[in-house]
Amino acid sequence: MTAIPSYICKVHGVLAYQPGVLELDHAWDGPGPYTYPETWEKLPEGFYCEMYEGHIVLQEYAKEFGQGKIPYVKTIPTFIEEVHGVLAYRPEVLELDHPWDAPGPYTFEETWPKLPEKFHCELYEGHIVMSPAALYDHQYLSGLLYRTLSDIADKNNADAMQAPLDVKFANRVVQQPDLIYVENARRKQVVNGVMRGAPNLVIEIISPSHPSRDRIKKFKLYQKYGVPEYWLFNPRNQTEEFHVLVDGKYQQFNANAQGNYRSPILPVLKINIKELWKKYLKRFPNP
Repeated sequence: MTAIPSYICKVHGVLAYQPGVLELDHAWDGPGPYTYPETWEKLPEGFYCEMYEGHIVLQEYAKEFGQGKIPYVKTIPTFIEEVHGVLAYRPEVLELDHPWDAPGPYTFEETWPKLPEKFHCELYEGHIVMSPAALYDHQYLSGLLYRTLSDIADKNNADAMQAPLDVKFANRVVQQPDLIYVENARRKQVVNGVMRGAPNLVIEIISPSHPSRDRIKKFKLYQKYGVPEYWLFNPRNQTEEFHVLVDGKYQQFNANAQGNYRSPILPVLKINIKELWKKYLKRFPNP
């Protein structure tokens, strides 16, 4: 392979600069300049980078050594990256029937202190998986759902929370659900800013690029760790699923003909899905 400068690395077929290049008085000597459409489509959804004069500069995934330069990252499987000294999987690994082959398993205590505060990731069976940055329409739908939950929480001395927020189910299982609802009785599970154990309700908005993560991986995980209720929303086709834990297994419940759903185990939790999707489609008529 042709040698490239130590502060440039190859990312999904595109040569990108490591962050240290911005500290140097250095000419852009990588291929380019690129344009937004020809490069952004090649990069994974949750990959953090910026473009300077047509040159891509990484933002999150490397650490500095020596004279402000960052050495070329050693070759590792395409769905694993080095993040602050820890090997972490990219989100696409959750779409694969693939064994965990990175070093580990890690525990919450030994890895989370090493990661930057705003680095979004989750822990599956002791293996770190980076969480993709949410798309605009995803966040809009999350906002609609949050306002619904927040109104309920305010009236019932409870908490409604949005991602990013760590929920530690076990020492090697940590998730960042899109939204959670926590009754007053479960507030004692919040220790040092981390929810430890199952909240009353978890809501996930299905990502078009990683549908198996929410439908399969997280479904099994939330069922295993006793989340009483799990709601799923798919903005691409405006569908929803309401799963309630019955004898340790999720059973699906549906809204009535008028679009109203009320939780059979926590009746204060209710939503009109017809109104929800009407508001969403008014803002995004062609999702």
